[in-house]
Amino acid sequence: MNKFGRLTLGKTMFLQIDIQQRFQSLSYNYPNIVGVASMMMRASKSLGIPIIATEQNPKAMLSTDPAITKFYHNDVKRFTKSMFSAYQDANIKEEIKKIAPSSIILYGLESHVCVLQTALDLLENKYDVHVLVDGISSMKKYDRSCAMLKMARAGLNLSTSESVLFELVRDGKSPLMKHILPLVKERCQEKSPILPISWD
Repeated sequence: MNKFGRLTLGKTMFLQIDIQQRFQSLSYNYPNIVGVASMMMRASKSLGIPIIATEQNPKAMLSTDPAITKFYHNDVKRFTKSMFSAYQDANIKEEIKKIAPSSIILYGLESHVCVLQTALDLLENKYDVHVLVDGISSMKKYDRSCAMLKMARAGLNLSTSESVLFELVRDGKSPLMKHILPLVKERCQEKSPILPISWD
């Protein structure tokens, strides 16, 4: 596992957890989560980063938000699951092993259930896990806050979508910047509210 939590292209994958339509009216600041997920989906295509997208019991929770799926591309690996932890699903685990990343960037819903359990399982299995604090939420703000506290104490890396994208590109003169900079600017223009690390 990467001791310093450094991200490197070619050794990193994205894991999107259960951003499904049932949460639309339930999750705290849901539109922000969809915005981050859409940006990461587009970035995965531009940067050639493997990405897995999961759905928890879609019969009950409905499908992934169409604002995200409209950016799906041919390399997106899609899985449905019943286990809260994506890593406990045999097919998802096998796909992650096939990709063989050193680092996994994790975001989605809900922070204190599927995201948390997936993150801890990945950490236990020696992956370098980066959880996007602007890309996770829960129905209740204190559940989100408590989940982040537990993840931080467990040794997971807490980061933001903008931070990980710039770290992957590394160089302002990189030709990849022409793909990433417009995505970051677009998110800034949306003026999404900050998701605080708080107990309220």
